Order: sequence, then structure tokens, then C-alpha cells
Amino acid sequence: MALESALRLLKKQKMENQLYTIDKHKCVTCYACIRACPVKAIEVGQNNENLQIIKERCIGCGLCEEACPVNAISQNEQGI
Repeated sequence: MALESALRLLKKQKMENQLYTIDKHKCVTCYACIRACPVKAIEVGQNNENLQIIKERCIGCGLCEEACPVNAISQNEQGI
């Protein structure tokens, strides 16, 4: 119940000018970010190799970035 309330609040406060990106050269495809994402905004890309963040689903909570053991996920200003 508390998690659902927190997710609703984050969706309302989502910052449209920020995106998370996955550096495919650093990513070791451990799926820690997929397990950490509360809204299932990270998926396996084509050929089951690269992970991708679905920006329409992402609520900007940063849990994926915290979960990544190799710091392959970072927050960037949109357009950079």
C-alpha cells in the first residue's frame, strides 16, 4: 500500500527534462536494474544483449542507478 502511494507520488512529480541512460559498454547484463525498477521500465533489447529504458514508463526514481553494480546507468539532461 505504501509502495503504491509512493509510486503515484513519483509519477506526479516526474521530471520531464531528465532521462536515465544505460552505457552499453559498461553494462554487464546482470539484470539488477530490471529487478530494482518498480514500474518495469527496463527491458532486454534485441538479440537479448542490450538493456533499454522505456522513457514513457520511467518515473525517474533512480532505483536502477542505485542497483547497478558497475555504474552503467546515469541520469542525463534531455537532449545531451
